[in-house]
Amino acid sequence: MIFRNWVLQNFPFLEDDFDALTDYELFCKIFEYIKEYQKEFDRIEKEIKDFEKYLSTIDIEKTVYKILNEVLPNLEVSIISQVNTKINNLRDELNNNIEVLSNSINESLDIVDSRLDSVENGNITVYDPTSGENNSINNTLQNIVGMIINTIPTAITALEYDNLELSATDYDNYELTAIDFDLKAKELLV
Repeated sequence: MIFRNWVLQNFPFLEDDFDALTDYELFCKIFEYIKEYQKEFDRIEKEIKDFEKYLSTIDIEKTVYKILNEVLPNLEVSIISQVNTKINNLRDELNNNIEVLSNSINESLDIVDSRLDSVENGNITVYDPTSGENNSINNTLQNIVGMIINTIPTAITALEYDNLELSATDYDNYELTAIDFDLKAKELLV
């Protein structure tokens, strides 16, 4: 019984006619399968020996050298071609970027040039620092500079402010705006 269980576990392909076979017939069947596997094993072993014999007859170093001589020139041409393609792509991209940058610079120069032409014609936009208004319509640059110079005598210097010896509370009581302080502090605080 132990033998039959072992046969069934190791040779499940005998299961179809397993119960009808005697132990001797089982041995014969197993032996037939082993013979078939032995033939296959012998065939594989012969192929391995033939391959080993073939390897012993060839000079591996010469064979590898021959293969490399056949493959390398084509590989070298392929690599050079790929490198040239990459270089050309980078050159094109660089030229495009230079063109875009050049156009941008030219546009900026055109704007500066038109503004300089406007200055030469006496049309300059100046914001009056005393009022914060754009006085280019009503006044020339000379008039605005003159207004700035004329308002300075009413401003107060740091030394004059220190000599007033005002505390923060005293100063806050005047309720001056920044523009009033900048332009009229000497009149309002003294």
